[in-house]
Amino acid sequence: MLDYELLDFGNCLKLERFGPNIIARPEKTALKLPNIDSDLWTLDARCVNKGQKSYQWHFEDSFKEPWRCTWNELSFELRATISNNIGIFPEQAANWQWISEHISAPCKVLNLFGYTGAASLVAAQQGASVCHVDASKSAVSWARKNQLLSGLESAPIRWINDDALSFVLREQRRSSFYDALILDPPAFGKSSAGVFKFVDNIMPLLQACQKILVNKPQFILLNCYATGLNPEQAQDILRSVFPSLNISCGELRLSTTQGRALSCSVFARATSI
Repeated sequence: MLDYELLDFGNCLKLERFGPNIIARPEKTALKLPNIDSDLWTLDARCVNKGQKSYQWHFEDSFKEPWRCTWNELSFELRATISNNIGIFPEQAANWQWISEHISAPCKVLNLFGYTGAASLVAAQQGASVCHVDASKSAVSWARKNQLLSGLESAPIRWINDDALSFVLREQRRSSFYDALILDPPAFGKSSAGVFKFVDNIMPLLQACQKILVNKPQFILLNCYATGLNPEQAQDILRSVFPSLNISCGELRLSTTQGRALSCSVFARATSI
């Protein structure tokens, strides 16, 4: 279980507890009215949208930073960053659980756009050798720290600071093959190799990945944030490149204790038949 609760959401905000801290952050999909007026929320920190993807944090004396959140014996350091992200996406716990259930070690897993390493650590925890790739040097450094916090310092993880497609093309030339693939690409991102736009670049990237996967991969997981896709469209993207695999799709949601659900992202998952 993730040490996390979605306490309330609405008015394009969400109120969450991560470990010891309760924080409020902007959330554009939280269009409903909150259960409690958001100005009356009891919290330790509030992140305010200043426009043009600019955010400002306001802290109470009770706020603890940096702080940690745990999932299944893994430990993640969280920080209030200049964006409204803090180091993990709690809805991804559903994908972490799915990954842990579909790995058959020994195997090699490639995690592209790996951010601070949660999915990589989940795979390593199950005995996989992992190659973690992210274009952000600071994210890779953060992921390495999470590896140490989780007690997996001896786990076979390669931490690579690189553009996803550039790395995959080099792996083609090296004839390196993987048994499983995890992708969590942004709608828009930058790297040393240029700009990544999901609508323009996801198909070339998947086609390149297809050439470095074994004939019957254990699994492929594609997660899509802020792309405007529905689950069936994400499924169709995978099916167009991997027609022989068994592909399912769905939506990741977070729920409050009152049963109110907040949509977060869509996914497509593939396994060999």
